[in-house]
Amino acid sequence: MESAKHKGIELITNTEVVGVSGEAGDFTVTLERKPWSVDVEKCSGCGACVDACPITVPHEWEQNLKPRRAIYAMFPQAAPLKYMIDRDHCIDCGLCMKVCTLDAIDLAQESRREDVEVGAIVLATGGKVFDPSHLEQFHYGEMENVVTNLEFERICNAGGPTEGELVRPDGRHIRSVAFVQCVGSRDLNHNPWCSFFCCMASVKGGRLVMEHATRARVTVDLVVLACGIGPSDGTDRLCRMLGVPLDSHGFVNERHATDAMAETRREGIFVAGVCQGPKDIPDAATQGSAVASKVGAFLSRGRSGRMDEMDLPPEVGVPGRERMPEPEFEITEYDSHG
Repeated sequence: MESAKHKGIELITNTEVVGVSGEAGDFTVTLERKPWSVDVEKCSGCGACVDACPITVPHEWEQNLKPRRAIYAMFPQAAPLKYMIDRDHCIDCGLCMKVCTLDAIDLAQESRREDVEVGAIVLATGGKVFDPSHLEQFHYGEMENVVTNLEFERICNAGGPTEGELVRPDGRHIRSVAFVQCVGSRDLNHNPWCSFFCCMASVKGGRLVMEHATRARVTVDLVVLACGIGPSDGTDRLCRMLGVPLDSHGFVNERHATDAMAETRREGIFVAGVCQGPKDIPDAATQGSAVASKVGAFLSRGRSGRMDEMDLPPEVGVPGRERMPEPEFEITEYDSHG
């Protein structure tokens, strides 16, 4: 929410990067703004439209543990806190238009493209949690009392689907919990890397369980799978567009593993967070601060300021992260339709 109020930040949401051209200090980024079907300038976020909507679908933010309406805000702290219409599920009943006193509903909105000029780019595409549904030994998706760590986070959250009460998806109260570690991580058949955050998340979850006066035996009410994390969907496509190499697992290759972790191998393009490799919140925040400093220093040199070609020391090997060869292609404008 603070970023949306900052005078020096233009927050563009519901938008996809479809083209990048230019060079360091003078990039042109082509954006495709998706339709909200709501005029965000008029919308006050009152929520009257949500109460009127007759359609409910599973709520992605709540890990599908509760429903949402076809017109919705993703979560209470969303920025901007405006409502948008899910056109895949909207039935065009018009009830939201009838109750909106600000005339903010605009079903005629279409996608539009625009170019923005920027001096530097930061890759922060996040990660994607491992899907354990094909690991038959855990019976995820078959048994309601087997959930992932993210689903358990929402169950424990006071603003989540159960309002913080430890209740299983089938409605039964949770009295005992087992945590299974490294699901999909440190596994040569799936993700061979350690995902770093899973152990700490399980310890946190265990403390929350104990605060609710529950216990752990061999027979338990709930099994929580500590699923690992990998590159997010679309990271590969975006990096090919930018000419930024990935490692053998699909994470963004930093310029140097110890001395330039916030920089990519392309001038003017930086990297932060899980897209560079699995990390927990403190590590991601630290790298984010480093990137902000690096970008500020880079832009302060002006368009002619080039990154110093300093002699960096030999890289310290990072286990399980073999570097891929540099991509052999020219940087041209990318067209998502071919």
